[in-house]
Amino acid sequence: MCAKNEKNPLDIASANGSRASQSPSVFVTAAAYGIAAAWSTQLGPADPFAQVSRAEAAAVVADILDTIDEDQRIVFALVELEQLSVPKVAEMLEIKLNTAYSRLRLARASFELALRTRKR
Repeated sequence: MCAKNEKNPLDIASANGSRASQSPSVFVTAAAYGIAAAWSTQLGPADPFAQVSRAEAAAVVADILDTIDEDQRIVFALVELEQLSVPKVAEMLEIKLNTAYSRLRLARASFELALRTRKR
């Protein structure tokens, strides 16, 4: 969770027009499905099997993200899924830049480990 002196990231993101105005889990799931939809349109019309595959991949991403610490997940989602810069995320969340980088590094490591574990 956020430290006492940090503002609620969902309130800040909402004020900045981000889709993060819902719960982090809903936001991250929506972002994961949004990525899958973007891949669908970039790849053009696909057969039903490819569409199901992408939807399953998005569900796996959402499941993995739900296992990551909330503070780390929020930074990860804003940087990796929303394509915001780390300095912008640190500013939005009113945290130190190094804290944002640390949270992103930890979230990436957790995500990678969870993904490797699932593939086994």
